[in-house]
Amino acid sequence: MSQPDAPSTEQLNAELSKMLLLELHREWELINWTFFQSKLRSPVLRLSSSAKYWGRWNATLRQIEISTSMILEQSWSFVYEVLKHEVVHQYVDEVLKVKETPHGPTFRKICRDIGLDPAASGNGEPQEHRSNDPKLEKLLERMRKLLALAQSSNRFEAENAAASAQRMMLKYNLQLTEDETPNIHLRAIQLGTPIRRIYEHQSWVGSILTDHFFVRAIWMPVYLPLMGKSAQILEICGNSANLSLAEYVHDFLHESATRLWKAHQQSHGIRANRDRLTFFAGVMRGFYDRLNQQYTDLEQEHGLVLNKDRHLDDYFSRRFPKSRSFSGSSRSRKAAYQDGQKAGKSIILSKPIETTNHSTHRKMLRA
Repeated sequence: MSQPDAPSTEQLNAELSKMLLLELHREWELINWTFFQSKLRSPVLRLSSSAKYWGRWNATLRQIEISTSMILEQSWSFVYEVLKHEVVHQYVDEVLKVKETPHGPTFRKICRDIGLDPAASGNGEPQEHRSNDPKLEKLLERMRKLLALAQSSNRFEAENAAASAQRMMLKYNLQLTEDETPNIHLRAIQLGTPIRRIYEHQSWVGSILTDHFFVRAIWMPVYLPLMGKSAQILEICGNSANLSLAEYVHDFLHESATRLWKAHQQSHGIRANRDRLTFFAGVMRGFYDRLNQQYTDLEQEHGLVLNKDRHLDDYFSRRFPKSRSFSGSSRSRKAAYQDGQKAGKSIILSKPIETTNHSTHRKMLRA
């Protein structure tokens, strides 16, 4: 019996295009429901081969075009933002019926209302979370120096440096919460890579960042075009200084958990990785408990109490109006979990911050 012929490149491309259009339509429906109370009529969605723009709304044809090359080259989170940008154009045209320049005041207001950066949406380029504010850059430089001191082999010196860094960030964010009209730019970035399943230690990282590093975190659903499957990625919202620190902490914690597990394996003669994820969960819980204690000590010693940041909460609620908060769980109680928890309590932030460049090649979004 002969084997069936392998699908042709044209068949594969056609199947990929079909899946992409179906997923884009699902995302359009979600945007319409989440931000526009389902007031919009479904447009024609079309994949474009143009290299001149990432997305374009055509009011005459009632058509949204999305660049195929962008989908394959950029993250799905970025694709979602581009689609959201075009849906704002559709909303301004078809619901508000406002006649103005493509990126006029009405468009920019709607972008701000839904947590979409109107400045970034003009060219579709993901912006770095580096600040142009000299005060913020000075603060980050001081933070880098303190965290560099935390590499000291002298445990007392290292702990003092880490506590000083935490105290500095607490004072900085205390000033922000007391400012009625802060001149601060809030935005969102994604951390790590998309994952198919969220494990307990990864949930704890989100809780650590939200509760102790002055950002709001959420697991965002994303689509993996080449796999045809869904995944999730951790997104954080905040100002440039806090985004930089939170990004560093995220990477540092994952690296530390791996390092501590290897040390645990060696010291206990463990070869298998069966309890690795349980140990990781304990590490994150231990670090979370350590930060709680440090915060309590700072509160008692210096009288520093941080109220909720209403500006960040407002930005987060506009960007994710139908989301729910999450926190780390505490299901695991194996010996590996307890060992990891003990190891996590010993973690000290031990490397200077290095800001990641999130910029990409410039392309144009068109109305």
